[in-house]
Amino acid sequence: MSQFAANPSEEHLSKALYICRYLVGTTDYSLTYGRSRDGIIAYADSDWGSAHTRQSNTGYIVLMSGTAVSWQSKAQKTIALFSTEAEYMALSDTCCQLVWIQNLFGELRINL
Repeated sequence: MSQFAANPSEEHLSKALYICRYLVGTTDYSLTYGRSRDGIIAYADSDWGSAHTRQSNTGYIVLMSGTAVSWQSKAQKTIALFSTEAEYMALSDTCCQLVWIQNLFGELRINL
C-alpha cells in the first residue's frame, strides 16, 4: 500500500479499509514457538517479470522451530532476463538473511 501513498485512489482506500478490518479480526493470532528440533529452515521464491514493470518479486520466509522469525516480499532491484536469474536473486537475499541470523545467534552464544 505504501507505493500508492503519494497518489491514492478510491480503490486504494477500499483496500486499506479491508486490511484494517482484517487486522481487527486477527488480534488474537500469535506466533507460538514449540520445542521442535528442526533448527532453521528457509524457503525462497520469486516470480519472473511482472506484466507492468518487468521487475520480478522476491519472497522468503525463515522458520525456527517451525515458527516464522523472518519474512519478506519485495520487488527485485534489478530486472532479471531469465526466470533462473530471478530465482538466484531470491536465493541470494534469503542467504544474506540466514547469514545475519547465524551471526546474531553466534554473538549471543546460542548454538544452532
